[in-house]
Amino acid sequence: MIIGRNLTNLGVFRKYIQTYIGGHSGINKDITIMGRQLVQTTQFIPLDIYAFSSDKRWVNYEYIMSDFFDHVLSSISYFIWNFLN
Repeated sequence: MIIGRNLTNLGVFRKYIQTYIGGHSGINKDITIMGRQLVQTTQFIPLDIYAFSSDKRWVNYEYIMSDFFDHVLSSISYFIWNFLN
């Protein structure tokens, strides 16, 4: 029997993403910030990242989003290493 909350690597990664978004200087903190798990498929478990840039200028927006996703993609291996080996 499991008592209490059982954490998974995916759940910790989702929380990490949400925390990272909340601390990113280019993200608007006055609007909803959320990381959530979507319905699992046979190939993967998709994550939905919901946040808004604080800068509406297109070039700056693209830089902020690219910077954010570079960080997320480079950090995923720390959370899914057990599944890769």
